[in-house]
Amino acid sequence: MGHGAPRRTLAAALSAAAAANGPATGGLLATEPPLADRLAQLAPLAPLAAVAARAPAPR
Repeated sequence: MGHGAPRRTLAAALSAAAAANGPATGGLLATEPPLADRLAQLAPLAPLAAVAARAPAPR
């Protein structure tokens, strides 16, 4: 149960959101950390080979 590579999926979603919304403004009262800090907390990401090995066979 669950996603095969949740960290990699979250990293991709955060990167896509940053690309669509632009960089965070930051500052003293910032409500979110910079993207680099968020991605660093997700490391290590699951290797793509391991994710592919767990994927179900196409139907």
